[in-house]
Amino acid sequence: MIASIYIEEHSYLTDKPLTLNFGGEYLYSFEKIDKSLIISRKKNEKYIPNFFNISGSECRVSLVNAIVGENGVGKSSILDIIRNVFSDPYIFAFAHSTFVVLVEIEGKTKVLYSNTSFKYYLKESAEEIEKVNESESYQSIYYSPHFDLKYNSSYDELDKYDISLDEYIKEDLRYIEPSSDIHNQLCFKNTLRIIEFVSSDIFRRKKILSIFNIPNYEYASLIFEQRKIKTNDNREILFHNTPFQFRGIINDIYKKLDYEIFTESNNLKKYDDNNNVINKITVKKYILKRILILSILSVIIDMLEERNTYLDEGILENKDSLNEESCDIVTLFLFFIKNTYVKNGGKYKIFQDSLFEDFLDEIFNIIDSTVNENDITYNTTIRVKVENIKNLIENHRKIAKNFMSYPNMSHYHKNINQYEFITIDPLGRSMSSGEFFILNFFSKLYFFLENKPTALLDKKNYILLLDEADLGLHPIWKKRFIDIILSSVPYFFERLTSKPNLQIILTTHDPLTLSDIPKHNVIFLEKPEDGKCQISSKVQKTFGANITDLLADSFFLEKGLIGNFAKSKIREVITWINENRNKTKIDEEKLAYYKKVIELIDERVIKLKLSEMITELLPDNTFYNEMIDKEIEKLQNQKR
Repeated sequence: MIASIYIEEHSYLTDKPLTLNFGGEYLYSFEKIDKSLIISRKKNEKYIPNFFNISGSECRVSLVNAIVGENGVGKSSILDIIRNVFSDPYIFAFAHSTFVVLVEIEGKTKVLYSNTSFKYYLKESAEEIEKVNESESYQSIYYSPHFDLKYNSSYDELDKYDISLDEYIKEDLRYIEPSSDIHNQLCFKNTLRIIEFVSSDIFRRKKILSIFNIPNYEYASLIFEQRKIKTNDNREILFHNTPFQFRGIINDIYKKLDYEIFTESNNLKKYDDNNNVINKITVKKYILKRILILSILSVIIDMLEERNTYLDEGILENKDSLNEESCDIVTLFLFFIKNTYVKNGGKYKIFQDSLFEDFLDEIFNIIDSTVNENDITYNTTIRVKVENIKNLIENHRKIAKNFMSYPNMSHYHKNINQYEFITIDPLGRSMSSGEFFILNFFSKLYFFLENKPTALLDKKNYILLLDEADLGLHPIWKKRFIDIILSSVPYFFERLTSKPNLQIILTTHDPLTLSDIPKHNVIFLEKPEDGKCQISSKVQKTFGANITDLLADSFFLEKGLIGNFAKSKIREVITWINENRNKTKIDEEKLAYYKKVIELIDERVIKLKLSEMITELLPDNTFYNEMIDKEIEKLQNQKR
């Protein structure tokens, strides 16, 4: 995995060479001589093979690293340098940098990436260092839970392996109708990913999240989404790019749906003597089935309208055998699905008709089995048990992928969200922010690995970059964060044929997270007065260290371990006491105020010292003795 990065220059991170060692088998130093870079390495005595590999998965965690330091010191910039290795070389041109990345492969040091013209020599042998070959493939995956609009919108597809909240929201927004409730639509799309994950084998079989109190999803609402279909005054669809051969039958399907949803459904209604509809659920089921077909049809129209390459290339077979007047809407729709082709270097079938038949059978059975009319709302939503929709979600995903492949061209750069026609809203208790935080990370990773083409995923080594991924967690969960990542993340990669090795590099501000990472696996950054990043030499403790030591040593809080506001109030008390030491008359109102301030302080030593100091202004030790008695009482209660 990545063992060291040598940064010769960086437009805002540093203006002099910077060496980052990640705590692998060797520690490295670099010396530039003419057009060569001489690399010295020495054994890392602290390195323990397989130290982080605790999951039992075929995919192994080789190394875990943390990058820490004050805000603005350059932690995220280092992650960007790593991402740049696997991105378009021009993407990060706005942050000009020159650097080399070393990896260790079975005890050998190799150059993973370099954008310098140097030659690289290992000092101990004077041999030129090899570059990583294609068979030793590497890839980073970047995750950040913050919607920070960090990157300029002109940098589309900055990183195709970006699973950050920023990236997912950007992708989800591309396929949301502007007139819709955007917030709800974003929630639905995110929820779909979460339910897909918690319904997956990897979640249930490995019990990945058993350490957390994840809710038991008993029910969910399926919402059938309709794209806007543009029509003229005669309710005929306005086509632009759809092959001419398909336009007639699509219009026929659309008009039949329109008639059955808005006219025929009224003819189905039965009334009692008081003119109340007595078969509401039957009518609702009838409409809902047709709304579903309309939802699928609207996506098909969007798909066919994407390009105009095939205007004259459509083929609709067996049209003479079709009697549109006598056939029902399902038969007409499936006839279209089964008999549509395009000429694309041959005869190419657009739809996998068995997918659509199975999907409609399954979802129609769910609709037919509904007994409570309140489980169908707005004629677009049905409430079902989650246990009944896992297969449905998978088939929905397969149909969306079928849409993505039209017209049998590469779909690597398409997004599956564009072709979805169902979203899911979970019911049951609300999740806490911590539960939601963890589920968001795992569901995004799962969704990414399940839906990216295998050809793009089968790398031998993955570097998972987590940018402050622990920030939203409760302290109890922060204590578990590294352990749950190490125990679970490898299983996500098991579906890949390569069974990759993993390296996890995270940025953090949290001492609880840092206490799980050995010191030699941590890069401590500081920014002195000149404003440039450098490695700190002040570090003393991390792994298993006391939290106050971590705060003091690792997070550079050299001027105390309490908040600035509390510190200012303590100083205010001290200043007032000093100013009133020699006065014969004390302001009783001020005295009462500062006594209350002292009582608020929870640090015993500071509280008792201030109580002792204020006694100098009082005629007796009553206040001081009261503070001692209260502290003794607290200690006795703790023992109980």
